[in-house]
Amino acid sequence: METIRVKFVDFWPGFDEKSNFFTNSLSDKYNIEYVSQDPDYLVYSCFGDQHKNYTSFDCVKIFYTGENVVPDFNACDYALGFDHLEFGERYLRYPLFGTHGGFEAVNNRLPISQQDVDKRTRFCNFVYSNWRAAPIRDQIFKKLSAYKQVESAGKYLRNVRVEGASITSGRGAPNDFNKIELQKNYRFSIAFENSEHDGYSTEKIMDAFTARTLPIYWGNPLVLRDINPESFINAYDFETMDDLVQEVIRIDTDPTAYLEMINAPVFTDELLAQPSFRDQGKAFLEQIVAQPLDKARKRPKAGNARRVETVLAAKQGNVLQQLVKRWKQTKPASDVSGYDKIR
Repeated sequence: METIRVKFVDFWPGFDEKSNFFTNSLSDKYNIEYVSQDPDYLVYSCFGDQHKNYTSFDCVKIFYTGENVVPDFNACDYALGFDHLEFGERYLRYPLFGTHGGFEAVNNRLPISQQDVDKRTRFCNFVYSNWRAAPIRDQIFKKLSAYKQVESAGKYLRNVRVEGASITSGRGAPNDFNKIELQKNYRFSIAFENSEHDGYSTEKIMDAFTARTLPIYWGNPLVLRDINPESFINAYDFETMDDLVQEVIRIDTDPTAYLEMINAPVFTDELLAQPSFRDQGKAFLEQIVAQPLDKARKRPKAGNARRVETVLAAKQGNVLQQLVKRWKQTKPASDVSGYDKIR
């Protein structure tokens, strides 16, 4: 098999460069050599700025994001992201929810009975560690807790502890637990993204579907392109947070409505008519690597575009450092009362 030289940079802590979507997609056709310098292909994400050291003359640059970050095609040759956009062979919409390990299981799930539902003895969960998210996420937690206690087992707003198979009150340091197994105890799950952007749907809604709990969702205004509106509670259907809470209460007190929603098909016909995201991703990467390197490089190597890349490489580190410094200094909103409007 042909050998390709690959380097991964700027990924999240714990990223396994030898076992991931990129390597798994290409290893059946290519021998992958993991190099520390002079790669043919530089695959990078948004958790650092090492990629700035590689220019259009060095290698083919492929950007991947699981975060709410829009690709910069001045800095990369190809990108995989959340946005609904078209950019020829250089971009593929590859949302995190579509690559979730439970995607196929959720699509093929069987109906559950009222007896199964009755085993869910807890009301609603909230599992987050990021306190820098949009304040609307805190708002739904507080508003819904006025009806029944919403139980937070994550690092943020924690009000329960998970001890083995038991959920107890207390704010001590959380134990390690399986999020989906935890969610199986609940009728509802708050599945709000950390920010709002068209196309930006992550694992949060898929975790809830996998656990067979009813998602209460916000974050992607275009979510109905992917997800059947009858299978979840969509915050964008409501003008205010109070209206959304009233809908949760209505479904919580109507066994028939809850059972119909929990058994509804999850994905839209439009989405299911397409090849799977994993198959699309594999084809996308293969068409990149199948080209000669000089043809696969899409960023201009001369003219003003080349100047833009040079400026980005020179300044990006300092700019990013300042942004990270400011982000770390950001304080969580203590008052979320001004976030009643949803749209």
